[in-house]
Amino acid sequence: MPRILTIIAALLLVLTGSVAAQRSNAIYLPLVRNNPMPTATPTTEPTATPTATPTNAPMPTATATTGPACDPAYPTVCIPSPPPDLNCSDIPHRRFTVLAPDPHRFDTDGDGIGCES
Repeated sequence: MPRILTIIAALLLVLTGSVAAQRSNAIYLPLVRNNPMPTATPTTEPTATPTATPTNAPMPTATATTGPACDPAYPTVCIPSPPPDLNCSDIPHRRFTVLAPDPHRFDTDGDGIGCES
């Protein structure tokens, strides 16, 4: 059966004018393989992978809560407005965002992060 396929392929090549060469009444045809030829695999240029840039932004320690009892100076945690005046030892939150004015004075060094130590 493979021989018949080779002959048919040769006839098709001759009829379509795709004969590789002809010398002294002999027809030379391209080599026919049973296994497929390897194909080229497309490649892409490597791209830069974005990396996270460390920041000094405060990490919220609790889910932000809004409401009449939450002071807007502390947007990432819910801390009530004074009175009473609270200290860091009075609340469970650490390293949270502090906006001006800071009615409880949680941000002693003025860097926008409350209860750092």
